[in-house]
Amino acid sequence: MTDQYTESQTSFFPASMKQGLIFGMIMVIITLVASITGLASELWFSAVIMPISIVLYIVAAVTAIKNHRNEDLGGYITFGRAFLTGLMTILIVGLIATIFSIINLKFINPGIAEQQLDATREFLEKLGTEDDIIDQAMAEAERKMKNIGSLLLNGMIAAAIGGAIISLICAAVLKRNREDYA
Repeated sequence: MTDQYTESQTSFFPASMKQGLIFGMIMVIITLVASITGLASELWFSAVIMPISIVLYIVAAVTAIKNHRNEDLGGYITFGRAFLTGLMTILIVGLIATIFSIINLKFINPGIAEQQLDATREFLEKLGTEDDIIDQAMAEAERKMKNIGSLLLNGMIAAAIGGAIISLICAAVLKRNREDYA
């Protein structure tokens, strides 16, 4: 777009939606492959997938902010607009990933939750954790895994908090104010 368009006249939502859908589908594919191959039931996989997910969230936010800045706003974007673009993108990715994870747990591979709980119990036992504490932790984990509302809420809270942190950093790096380049 030309310089005549300002941030107030141009919505960041299309850029966020496009990248959110793309990276949300990448998260779905990773979840599906991990579930089909049995990797998702391995305890170590959680430690590996977390950094991969964070990198995907960062790349999604950066891509959305840069695309919005360069394609929609003539090469300039304020910190606030960059932050909102990144945050909305991550929330969309998080919503898609969370909904698919719930579908996977409930319908596609319902046994995976039990496998994850068994692996966690085994890990805690190897650490020498007392049986009472293990039983209490496992009962709480099982209760949370069975509650769709809790899974959705926890997924979105994690996306919102992580998204805010990632978006603040991305916005600080990618902002480009018109006055700074005049």
